[in-house]
Amino acid sequence: MYLDRDTFDNLNTSKVGWQQQALDNIRQSNYFHRHYKGATKTQPDWIAFLNDEDVISSSKVLLHFELSRIFPEGYYVAIPDRACGIIVSSQCSGEILVEVQQMIERLYNDATTPMSPNLYPAADFQLPTGWSEPLKGDSTSAAILSLFGS
Repeated sequence: MYLDRDTFDNLNTSKVGWQQQALDNIRQSNYFHRHYKGATKTQPDWIAFLNDEDVISSSKVLLHFELSRIFPEGYYVAIPDRACGIIVSSQCSGEILVEVQQMIERLYNDATTPMSPNLYPAADFQLPTGWSEPLKGDSTSAAILSLFGS
């Protein structure tokens, strides 16, 4: 759902906490487990959320609460296609980083709905803390973190 200003204002008035619920809906995706990662000793080099059947793959880059714990030293975000989000560790370098950048470029060039071939600082996608924190009592965030050993 894309929001125009009137819908945004209406939701803010009528549905307290809707932003946090919206991000929790992304966490609840049955397809969160569909990730791909490069292996390092302490954390993944990168994670890609690709063309999940629930069509919210690129939205998963907004889950800063989890991603900042998976990548405690920082990360970058790429959205080469509207249906694809890629998270790259700020510690990723050398040959692996070149391979990831080439993958992003290929995904962008072959995209159904191209967005950008660039890597962006995570801060460009960071939402207010109150929006991005998991709902109280929900264990989904812990389950997501456990996928990555965090």
